[in-house]
Amino acid sequence: MKRKSLSFVFILSATLNCWSQDAANAENYFENFEYAQAENAYEAVRAKRNLNSEEVEKLGFCYYINGNSSEGLPYINSIITDHSDKAHFWLWKGTLEKESGNYNSAVNSLKKCMSLSSELNTEIQLMIATCNEIQTWKDTPNMSVTNSADNSRYANGSGYVNGQKIHFHEVGLDSAGNFIADPNSNVELQLMLMRPYTLTDNSMREIELFKNYRAYSINAFYIHKPSNKVIFSASRPLEQDASLAVQQIYVGTYVSLQSKLDDVTLWSYSGISDTSSCTHPTLSLDGKQMVFSKSGSNIQGSDLYRSIYKNGSWTTPVPLTELNTLGNEMYPRFLGDSLLIFSSDGRLGYGGLDVYSYAFENENIKHLKAPINSCFDDFNLFWHDTLSGSVVSNRANGKGDDDVWNIKIDPPKPTVSVPSKEFLAWMEKWNLRKIYFDFDSFTSELNAEFIEGCLKYTELYDLQMVLVGHADSRGTKAYNFKLGKNRADWLKQQLLDANVTTEIKSESLGSSALVNNCKPGAFCSEREHQLNRFVEIKLTVNYP
Repeated sequence: MKRKSLSFVFILSATLNCWSQDAANAENYFENFEYAQAENAYEAVRAKRNLNSEEVEKLGFCYYINGNSSEGLPYINSIITDHSDKAHFWLWKGTLEKESGNYNSAVNSLKKCMSLSSELNTEIQLMIATCNEIQTWKDTPNMSVTNSADNSRYANGSGYVNGQKIHFHEVGLDSAGNFIADPNSNVELQLMLMRPYTLTDNSMREIELFKNYRAYSINAFYIHKPSNKVIFSASRPLEQDASLAVQQIYVGTYVSLQSKLDDVTLWSYSGISDTSSCTHPTLSLDGKQMVFSKSGSNIQGSDLYRSIYKNGSWTTPVPLTELNTLGNEMYPRFLGDSLLIFSSDGRLGYGGLDVYSYAFENENIKHLKAPINSCFDDFNLFWHDTLSGSVVSNRANGKGDDDVWNIKIDPPKPTVSVPSKEFLAWMEKWNLRKIYFDFDSFTSELNAEFIEGCLKYTELYDLQMVLVGHADSRGTKAYNFKLGKNRADWLKQQLLDANVTTEIKSESLGSSALVNNCKPGAFCSEREHQLNRFVEIKLTVNYP
């Protein structure tokens, strides 16, 4: 993702043939959108000679794109005196002032921009509204973000498939057309392709989803368990067919992450039929919903669409009008079945794409505060557990273009040493409580009283939780163990979705700890079998 800017043209300098090597390097970086390297190269040129008019604007643009307010604001202030009629200079100035906390100055600069050009009035009015609102926002307490050591020099991403962490890195073709598969290579790439990797024994292994996929750039994939299909989005930038060169959604038959997909085809609603681009599909935990981002000539920016899996097929996708704005809504991700994480630049936010959550049940949209969000593009939020997660961002001080940033929560230490009668009654009711499940299912109903108690008492007491999944005896031991783990993981995810911040472990005993005599081959009623299908909640508390 890149920042929006007003239309303007870089005029080629008459001294083009006399450029130094630094100037040639700067131009090459700029034309390949490597603005951090271009900024450094233009500064090297500036240290040796005066920049020509084209280089002056390109360096200013780099400061703006990179969000370098400490260097960019003095520079833009120095050139805007002689170019006060150029609207894009005022946009750059106002944006950097906003990001450095000079909100009143930012409002004045942005209003000056609108007086000179109406091209981005809607976006600039949103920025002005944010400048007025942002001064009341407070950072999320006890939370920090750090740059991941797994990032490479180009774009990076993250995800989860079957509980396994997936890394996305840009690889691609060099100037000679050779494919460079190492994301940490020092070779300059001319064509970037995003690929998924697994991390095993501290070594990266590329996931080759299917045969002959070297020309594909893949940015997201999920396993749809009800149909045993992998659903992923990919572009083929070397394709002459423009509809295939942009992101589309594909499906293939899933075996394992170590096996290549069979029958890879475009999804029925991939976007080919209406020449749109569809990307970043996400699936609900039960596999009944898919949400993705769609853009095209008939859509303002990028919008979110939802399709329902019904009677073995997907319904025609419909726009999520309650979420979509005139800006871009992108990077959706389900947390469980009822909570959606997405990014938007069409709402009040710090700047660029900000991360929001949406609860389908009550249609509540929540803007997440810093440090998850920044004044840059922030997206693809994942929670690994109750106290850690990751977000992808092109914020300052990263290693690549888009980087994975690790999120850590340090909950405040509880101060209550004497338990209240209310807490003791809640513990007695819910400790060793069982949540029951239907046959072969890993979703159930969760009591609101339990969640409310978790939210309340984890702030007061050092409360730990172990969730132990169980299954009845029908099925193999291996299958039942996995089913029990899925049930425990489901309950853990529901607590994560509800923002319960305490240590939660999920375990499984499968069918090894039956509560009755319904062993394999024994005749038992469905009611008797159901007594073995549960997750047991084990609560412990440590008093200071």
